[in-house]
Amino acid sequence: MLHANTSYCLLLRYAIVSSTAAQTHYGAGLMILGWALVEVPRYLFYVAALFTGDATKGTPYPIFYLRYSLFSVLYPLGITGELFTFYNMAHQTAIPFLKYFYLAVIAVYVPGGPFMYLNMVGNRKSAFKKRFAKPPPPPRGLIFPTDSKGDRSTAEAGRNAIAAAVAAVDPAAAKVIRDSSTRKWR
Repeated sequence: MLHANTSYCLLLRYAIVSSTAAQTHYGAGLMILGWALVEVPRYLFYVAALFTGDATKGTPYPIFYLRYSLFSVLYPLGITGELFTFYNMAHQTAIPFLKYFYLAVIAVYVPGGPFMYLNMVGNRKSAFKKRFAKPPPPPRGLIFPTDSKGDRSTAEAGRNAIAAAVAAVDPAAAKVIRDSSTRKWR
């Protein structure tokens, strides 16, 4: 749903508060129900991620599943409610500018609704792929130590070996070689 934008959410709240047609129409109830029900598992997911330290694999599976699956029902429910709310506002207002504004907002849903839904489908696919990914195989063969960036490389090991050899002859030169900010140490 598009309620992530605060001004948009305020506009919908204004529509419900100022319009008796929007208040009494079931679209407002659909919108509020969709918004509320999508937020409950979302925040449960965030709390579980804080406690476990891992949002992907650490959260309990039911919460994970609800977080990435309920949108398939609740997004269309909420979007339908939002459309009905704007439609009722457009037909109730006597101000032409507001009428066209509300109709323009409805027109934004044509490309925006499927885009948001498909974005969540992609997020779901990615989250499930990460959760059920096989762990990488353990490294085999000669394994070089990790450098300061976390990559395995011979550069740092080579630098330390050369610095150790040079230290027997010139300790000051060895210190320059070990200094990682020195670019031309060879």
